[in-house]
Amino acid sequence: MRCAVIGPIHTDSFAKCIITAFMDMGHQVMSINPDRGLLSGWLPDSLYTKNSFRIRSLERLLIKAIPELEVVIFRKALHELNRFEPELVLSTIWDIPPDVVSNFKKGPARTPITAVWCPDAMINFDRQYIFTAPWDYLFFTDEYIVEFFHNLELNAHLLPLACYPGWHRQVRLTPEEKEFYGCDITTAGNLYGVRVKVFEQLLDYDVKIWGASPGRTITSPVRRFHQHRYVGELEKSKAFNAAAIVLNNMHYAAIRGLNKRAFEACGCGGFQLISDSSVLAQYFVPGQEVVVYRNLQELRELVPYYLNRPEERAAIAAAGYRRAQSEHTYHRRLETMLRIIAADKNQSKSCQDDSIPQPGAAQPITDQEMAT
Repeated sequence: MRCAVIGPIHTDSFAKCIITAFMDMGHQVMSINPDRGLLSGWLPDSLYTKNSFRIRSLERLLIKAIPELEVVIFRKALHELNRFEPELVLSTIWDIPPDVVSNFKKGPARTPITAVWCPDAMINFDRQYIFTAPWDYLFFTDEYIVEFFHNLELNAHLLPLACYPGWHRQVRLTPEEKEFYGCDITTAGNLYGVRVKVFEQLLDYDVKIWGASPGRTITSPVRRFHQHRYVGELEKSKAFNAAAIVLNNMHYAAIRGLNKRAFEACGCGGFQLISDSSVLAQYFVPGQEVVVYRNLQELRELVPYYLNRPEERAAIAAAGYRRAQSEHTYHRRLETMLRIIAADKNQSKSCQDDSIPQPGAAQPITDQEMAT
């Protein structure tokens, strides 16, 4: 299949994981990175990756202030799509104007299927284009969002996040890497307020937080844990393998879905201590493949318990690793997506075939025949 994937392309990005998995599966893929069109389009990859969160935030502010910039960003994308003639256009950007999505289907020779796979919470739907843009398929990682869109009679499906085994996997660390990445507790992500509150319970431990440098408004003692370094792909695997505990506090706006760290931490072979979620047991067995904390008191109790039990940690990490690598990969997710699309196409074809009169079949009587 000829697939066009729209989204930011940088180390370990959502779109890059999808593109690489599609290519592994034998599909012909074109990537379109509209984020690299304003400020970021003029920056080297190393500088963009290090400051990606701030740069993308500034670009979003510019677009909100000057809506005409959206046309500039997607004009090049439409041109590239027309040249590639994809069968499937899959976007990881959900805030694309409806007119642009309509134009995705106006290629010179092929009418592609259009789909968006949104990994974020509804709180980040910004201009709410996703409700009115004519996507053929909408895939979400949160059951609540799927139900919400079903109530609006939109073609929404659940498609959880995943790990990419090519770089989210167990790795053998050198002594230098163990020294550099090793710690009691780690995580990778943005240091926002809720995460600060969680990590303030752990000030007495050796903690390393990886990701884009936090803003100046973060003045908590937790700031000293931040490494001011983004880790992705194999480097993320090294960081998660080297730590005794990978702490994963879910975003407060995740209602019935898991973040990508839930799958990546296990996929990298780390021991994951994760905040409670009503859907967690659908993906991992609590107590056997991951360990769950329901509140800060449990967090404070579980951290020293498992730090003092390396064999128990190793057994749980190994079970989580097997589960993630066998069931929660991007390859499995994309297979599910393509099955959903294929099933709809087959159903549509069957309905069309049923409407074609078969030889010898009784024909309906027309109004003119009834009159005679």
